[in-house]
Amino acid sequence: MKLRADSIHKYFGEAAVLTGAYLTCETGGVVGLVGRNGCGKSTLLRVIMRLLPADGAFVEVDDTYIKSARQLPGRLAYLPQDGWLPDHLRIRQALRLYCPQPYRSQLEGHAWVQPFLDRKCYQVSAGQLRLIECLLILHSRAPIVLLDEPFNGIAPIQKEEIIRLIRAQAEQAGKGIVLTDHDYRHVWQAATRLVVLKDRNVYTLQKKEELKNFGYLPDSAWV
Repeated sequence: MKLRADSIHKYFGEAAVLTGAYLTCETGGVVGLVGRNGCGKSTLLRVIMRLLPADGAFVEVDDTYIKSARQLPGRLAYLPQDGWLPDHLRIRQALRLYCPQPYRSQLEGHAWVQPFLDRKCYQVSAGQLRLIECLLILHSRAPIVLLDEPFNGIAPIQKEEIIRLIRAQAEQAGKGIVLTDHDYRHVWQAATRLVVLKDRNVYTLQKKEELKNFGYLPDSAWV
């Protein structure tokens, strides 16, 4: 399955954020999207998910034109930058609602989930809740997943586990994953292809050193 987002234009008032941006992702691969803070990464993902109206956008999943978010369940899943699980929901209920079998049973017994099953979301720390949200999205039915800042607030050892899980979901489960994070090191550890958002457009990188050419990293940075 392939996601293709083309000719993405987005303005906030007279300020252009995206002008003709293009992004693709196929199942079995991990696309790492990097760019400076405020350059439009989250905006691009929200436009693709049809959660944010655009001034121009063509979004297609396997030859099906995506006009609204109602068409996306079963095709695309999205981890937004901010939390998405309702505060009043218990973790056990969240798994029943959003995680299909056999993954639900696996997560119910997961060492990082099981102790919190009977707690409501507001009773769980922000970092732990973010981890659970990541696990839910990565184990969803959707073959293509968009992850916006998945490592935010997560402990270092858990970040390494999420990186391994992202790779496994692409390589073994055959998912296509788009990943963005403010820490580029986590992105390129997980990615099979790296792209950068610069000057309102998306560019494919052949090697990590090109991040210096795009002004994302200083010339003195070690890559």
